[in-house]
Amino acid sequence: MSKFKATKETVLATLNRFAVFSSSMEEDKSNIAITSISYTDKTGKPFTYEKSKDPYAIVNFKAITEYQMHEAFAEYQKGNYTEALGRNLSLNMSPEQARKLSPNQRGILYTTMVPKKDDPSTMIVVADSFTPTVSEKATFGMFGTLVASLAPTENAEEPATETKPKTLEA
Repeated sequence: MSKFKATKETVLATLNRFAVFSSSMEEDKSNIAITSISYTDKTGKPFTYEKSKDPYAIVNFKAITEYQMHEAFAEYQKGNYTEALGRNLSLNMSPEQARKLSPNQRGILYTTMVPKKDDPSTMIVVADSFTPTVSEKATFGMFGTLVASLAPTENAEEPATETKPKTLEA
C-alpha cells in the first residue's frame, strides 16, 4: 500500500469531498465519515489533558467549517498542502470511546459554538459530539427463497392448487 502524498491535486480532491459546516451557527449533519483516529502525538506520547493528565484520542472527520475552508485555502495557495489537509473538524474523546469507532465509519456530527481561545469575543464552531449510525447489509434473494418455499415438492402427496386472484363483480 502506498503512502498518501499531499500534492496540489490530492489536496484539492480530498478537501472537495469534505462536508461543509456553517461558521456562524450550530448544526448537525448525518453521514459524516471519520478520516482518522489518533491516540499519540508524533513522538508516540499519548495525548493527555494539561490539567487532569487524563488521556484522550483525537477523532478527525471528513468535515470542515467555512472558516477552516478559508484557512485551508490560504495554506493551499502557499503550497503548504499537508497543513491545508489539517483544517478539518475533530473531536477529543476518551480512548475507550474512540476504540469503539473506526476510520470510514459514518454517523451524525453535532457542532456547537464556543468563544475562540485567543479571542473570546469571537465565536467559533467546533465539533461537540458524534453518534455513529448503524447500517445493516441489505438482504437480497428473498423473492427466490419465497418462491422455492411455496413450490410443490417432487414427492408431494397432493397436487399444488392454483390460486387465482379474486375479482370484483359489478
